[in-house]
Amino acid sequence: MLSLVECTRRLRFTRPGSLLPWMGPALRGLLARRFKGRVCVHPPAEQDGRWRCCDYSTERPRRTCPHLATCPYGQTLEPAPPAGATTFGGQEGAARPVVLTLPFPMPPRVRPGDEFDVKVVCVGPSAQAHAGALWDALADAGGDPRGGFDPDRTTFDFVPGAERVTREVIELPAAIAADEPPIRSLRVELTAPLFLRERDERGRRRHVEQPAFADLLRAALRTVGALFGLYDRPLAADFAGLKAAAAGVPLLASDYAPFYQRHWSNRGGAARPLHGVVGSAVYGPVPAGLACWLAWGGRLHVGTDRVAGAGGWRVVEVDEGESR
Repeated sequence: MLSLVECTRRLRFTRPGSLLPWMGPALRGLLARRFKGRVCVHPPAEQDGRWRCCDYSTERPRRTCPHLATCPYGQTLEPAPPAGATTFGGQEGAARPVVLTLPFPMPPRVRPGDEFDVKVVCVGPSAQAHAGALWDALADAGGDPRGGFDPDRTTFDFVPGAERVTREVIELPAAIAADEPPIRSLRVELTAPLFLRERDERGRRRHVEQPAFADLLRAALRTVGALFGLYDRPLAADFAGLKAAAAGVPLLASDYAPFYQRHWSNRGGAARPLHGVVGSAVYGPVPAGLACWLAWGGRLHVGTDRVAGAGGWRVVEVDEGESR
């Protein structure tokens, strides 16, 4: 059985500074730099050179760090697919078993004493075993005057005793039950930007600006299915039937809006535009089995940058009048 541990702690800023609306990439980058530096067995020059990435799954010949299977960093933020694991096109790299989230949107500026929840979700036993080391690295990086969030080195600590931990087993229906009544309408409320792409009629990849229910459900199937295949065992689910059922769920109302933010990667040494959507939408009627898959997709996050908290959502059942 695949399980998750969700830990929420209260982050308290100790130095003023400017923030971006979506701080997910900054949080991941801050943690990754410190965490890798604390646990990686390679010398710093190799960490920034030959092993800048721990797993080069898309290269031929493939190159994977020989210590990855026992490394706390490798088993949380940059795992390789285990030997014998089934991967599909576009999923050669392992789905990350960790998701980091801060509230969205964050204020443009914070002061010392401002507090916000930060949440870390760890899927599977290996990531859960290294969760303590991950939190220690994040606290270390946040409290370092030379660290913190760019551009102002905005530092933070964690409020003692303000910790909430939940443990759950991920359970999903293998197929749609024919005799189960559908849910009249569901509202999907994005908790962070969503980055999904699809191919247009010319085969070019483009951003999904108005996600259909089927777009969300397919993304959930990809994420959840990959996590089971990598960290538990492949799901014996009727994926084709689930996708077909999702295609019949209409969009009733939409409040989606474009999201743009520029992101600079210190590791990659380059900037890239972040183009996605934020907001909410109402879909229905929804088969109850699909609602379960959709809810787990939102909790485990989907799409690009999910490890940094992108692609998360809440699912709320609404009355018929609210959906119009």
